[in-house]
Amino acid sequence: MERFPISATINLDLTIETAGAGIIGEAPVAVIDRLSDGFFYDGALVGGSRFTATYATNAMTEVDSVNLPGLYRYQFDHEEDLTASEYFFVRLWNTGANARIDDRTIAFGPLRTATAPELCSLYGSILDVNGQPDINKNVRVSIVPNTVLTTGVKPGVSVDRIEMFTDVNGGFSIDLIRGLTIRLQVPSMGYDRKIEIPDAPSVNFADL
Repeated sequence: MERFPISATINLDLTIETAGAGIIGEAPVAVIDRLSDGFFYDGALVGGSRFTATYATNAMTEVDSVNLPGLYRYQFDHEEDLTASEYFFVRLWNTGANARIDDRTIAFGPLRTATAPELCSLYGSILDVNGQPDINKNVRVSIVPNTVLTTGVKPGVSVDRIEMFTDVNGGFSIDLIRGLTIRLQVPSMGYDRKIEIPDAPSVNFADL
């Protein structure tokens, strides 16, 4: 089921093809049935509500017979629904030799948003043999197959590998999605391990 913002104007499209070629000059119609009361949308009505208890069809328009042959459209404006109903049954229908029927249910309402993943800050410090900060040393975080890695700068972006360098204190940090399995490498100290990011706000790599 397709879902759209409240009061949106949407395109109801129907493609009429035969043997892969678009057919021009057809006259399909759109039937829009409000499920809350069974009333039909009639775009030809003027003044007041355009929904009626009488069955109604709405002529669809050929979009572009030259560049987009076979594509027909009807634009439905949800603002015309004065009751602000949520669910509608739609039938896009062409009769005759090139008969087509496309049935669908559409909904209007708040769009669902993705929940941002919880992140864990993986951090650590690299020291040289004298116990001093090891500056500008390479640290690599590689994706393990079938997992997703995020830098924290742009959550949800899948990458193969992230490289960073230690700061003036020999430190580094990176935000990763909790529960992921990654490969962490610090070439200067011969560190190369596969680790699982814990369900915690932060963790020192030395503790994993």
